[in-house]
Amino acid sequence: MKVLSAVPKLESAEEGKSIFVDDPNIDLECCAYLQAKAYKEIFNKKKKDASQSNQRLSVLKIKYDNRCIYRKYASKPIEGLKKDCIAISGNSEQQLNLPRNGERTVTVSKSYWFPFYWHHTNSATRISFRIGMWGLLIAIIGLGISIKTILI
Repeated sequence: MKVLSAVPKLESAEEGKSIFVDDPNIDLECCAYLQAKAYKEIFNKKKKDASQSNQRLSVLKIKYDNRCIYRKYASKPIEGLKKDCIAISGNSEQQLNLPRNGERTVTVSKSYWFPFYWHHTNSATRISFRIGMWGLLIAIIGLGISIKTILI
């Protein structure tokens, strides 16, 4: 898919390379904007037929060369967003190391909630999730040790 820059309505943008997103409820850093029809192509089912958890959080893996990022699927009728295009923030473009000029094509595929939170753009969310996972692992190990000592 071709990449467009998603910028807030207040910023300036390059013609043909950027789209304006005027939605204060969605964080540009953790979302990727696609047309509504793209959901079926990526997830192999319509969004209304997906499970309730996938309707709330549909995660995309966006890959360019050896780098990949995880973003939430967001769909809105946005002027200038075509079927074969994806709109991501400027920071997401930098994380993928996309060139400023020339062909800017990425691979988009389905992903899951775990890598999305493990590699989240918000450091507070990412650190909280990682600490929680390490805590869960330590609790399971502690439970195993306590059961072993009771049985001996």
